[in-house]
Amino acid sequence: MNSKHIKCTFLPSSPIKITSFKLSEWCIKEKLYKDHYTDVTLYVHKKSKIQGALKLYMKKYMSPSELKRKKLDFKKEVEIHYIMDGLNYVLPLWFWFETKEYFGLMTKYMNNGYLLKNIYNYNCNSEKSIVLNIIYPLLKAVFYLHTNNIVHRDIKPANIFIHNSNLYLGDFGYSITLSKDEYCTDLAGTITYMAPELLYYYIGKTQVLKYKYEVDIWAIGIIVYETLFHLKPFGLTIYKNFSREDPSKGDFVAKCLKTELFIPENKISNEAEDFIRACLNKNPLNRQNIKQLINHRWIINYLKDIIDINTLVKNKCHSLDLDQICHFKPPIQKETSPKMNPSKIWCFKSRCYTS
Repeated sequence: MNSKHIKCTFLPSSPIKITSFKLSEWCIKEKLYKDHYTDVTLYVHKKSKIQGALKLYMKKYMSPSELKRKKLDFKKEVEIHYIMDGLNYVLPLWFWFETKEYFGLMTKYMNNGYLLKNIYNYNCNSEKSIVLNIIYPLLKAVFYLHTNNIVHRDIKPANIFIHNSNLYLGDFGYSITLSKDEYCTDLAGTITYMAPELLYYYIGKTQVLKYKYEVDIWAIGIIVYETLFHLKPFGLTIYKNFSREDPSKGDFVAKCLKTELFIPENKISNEAEDFIRACLNKNPLNRQNIKQLINHRWIINYLKDIIDINTLVKNKCHSLDLDQICHFKPPIQKETSPKMNPSKIWCFKSRCYTS
């Protein structure tokens, strides 16, 4: 960054109440992430010792169409952070800015990275840890979004962050706020977590694209399946997050969509299987909504032994508060799967957006 002083706007819950981002007041610790036009760096505030992750979208590397789209996405991302400000399980944004060179977001630093790096520490023998540490916090974050008429549209392990034992959902660049009778009509998200109604449109664009919150439910189901079995369902992968075929090709995606959902016998509880099927119904009208998932018996069964559920059913309110629950650390599993030829592996990083 070239500017020594950048005018910024802080959010109400931010622990750092500043209106100017002064580089002299911060120490740069390390580079956390970098791609085409995105740069994420760990900063430490010299006075308070607070650690923050600064995400910069660098305008000079964007095409005119990318810049136009990013300007809109950045505005939406900031607006949604204001709506979600101070809520548990949502990545805290501290302050933001825009200059001639950058769009900037300073968020709380996540010391355990993101779920993508941790997801294979769990397996089908750690259902309780999965529910308490991953699924219930994720459901609550999505519940906050959906009750505020927001569809995330890009829920995936790379957008779910972990600090200590706490989970936070972030990256709202593809999110959209809907009015009561409004639908999403553009394609957005990451291919391997896209619901069938989006994938069919991606393949041929022969149908009218019209969807709502149910696409987030599908993504949750993929994450649950991947966490339990270390594979994605419907034949999308043969080992973890990789495939021997190019996942961006339409015929490969179509082949996967035709595959029936397979759940290994005697590996998980009946409740876990029912939860997965409630999310991964190919007909979006038959997927359960976020409120139903929060109150699904797979979730309730692991929480009721920790919280007095009788105090939570008054006035027909069955929601549970994870803030009262201690976090469980998952067992670390050694890799036992055979090595694969890197030249024949395609990494699932494909992400698309059209309008």
